[in-house]
Amino acid sequence: MTTIGRYARAFITALRMTLRGETFVQPYPALTGWMARTVVLVDGIFTAANANGLDLAARKSMVLPIDRRDVSMESILGTVRHHAAAEYPYLLRNDPGHGRLAIRASNLNDSYRVERLCEQTSGTVRSALEALVQHLDAVPNESPEKR
Repeated sequence: MTTIGRYARAFITALRMTLRGETFVQPYPALTGWMARTVVLVDGIFTAANANGLDLAARKSMVLPIDRRDVSMESILGTVRHHAAAEYPYLLRNDPGHGRLAIRASNLNDSYRVERLCEQTSGTVRSALEALVQHLDAVPNESPEKR
């Protein structure tokens, strides 16, 4: 189906719902909010890192041995951001039952990596990383909302 066809189908669906007085219900509002907040926190870490002399090149060169693999600060934070912005929403849309389990499992790995990263930083960047760890450890466990 073409892009125009998808937009037309979405428009018609929205029009039908409007005429029936229906609204779209986000099935996982707490989890969706948590994912959005994760992206905001990671972006805040990038900003704090840039302000404290950890630009892109420095973040790529800051390498930590995690589980016998060398992983850069940039890679860790980029992975966390990608999961929250793209992968987790995809999982919820396509396989919500197993997707929630996959999110929790992947999030445990992300939290662990960010904790190891905390050990290598200080000051404002460390505070921002610690806030991210606390946030990642508080992933909501919710059932889908019904219409």
